[in-house]
Parts: sequence; structure tokens; C-alpha cells
Amino acid sequence: MNKKMKNLSMLIITLIALPLIGLAQGLIDPSAAGDATMKVTFPTTSLNATAETIANYVIGFLVLVAVFYIIKAGYEFITAGGDADTISKARQSIMYAAIGIIIALLSKGIATFILGAVK
Repeated sequence: MNKKMKNLSMLIITLIALPLIGLAQGLIDPSAAGDATMKVTFPTTSLNATAETIANYVIGFLVLVAVFYIIKAGYEFITAGGDADTISKARQSIMYAAIGIIIALLSKGIATFILGAVK
């Protein structure tokens, strides 16, 4: 992987991870607003809800990466200039990215089915 792709990958990962830092903070209890010792409360969620949230983030990230690869392959396809090898590689990349999106969406359905069965 060349340096440009590594930098772009790191940028995408950083932009996705930044909101998670904000979600790690607790919520301030409004009943303790005038109190000198502000109480920080953390939302209580079930294990299933947490697993579903994590799965949604991971699936969203995978779909985002697949769409990025479709755009990249489309660019390669357009700029191939008639080179059969480059066109073939671009078509394969588009096909693999589309398969990746389908697998990610199917995994969401499977995860929902399993979490529903566990409840």
C-alpha cells in the first residue's frame, strides 16, 4: 500500500473514531445542577444493545470502505485509457466491493436475528 493510501486510511479511521471519544463521556445528572459536586451518570444499557450498537458502527464502517473502493475503482476504470488489464482490475475491484457491501448488510440481518433470538 502506498503512502497516499495509508494516509487516507488513517484519516478515515480518525474521523470515524473521534465521535467515539465524545460518547465515552458520562452524562451530567440535571438534578444535581446546583450541587457543588456534580454527579456524572452513565447510561445503563443491556449487553444486546451494546453489541448491536458496536455491530452497527462496524457495518457502517465496512460499507463506507467498500463505497470508497467502488469510487477508486471507477476512477481507475475511467482513466484506464483502453488498457485491458487495468479495466479488468477495476471491474474486479467494483465486483469485490459490491460483494463486501452485500456481506456487510447480510451480517446486519444475521446479527439482528441472533440478538432477537437471545432476547
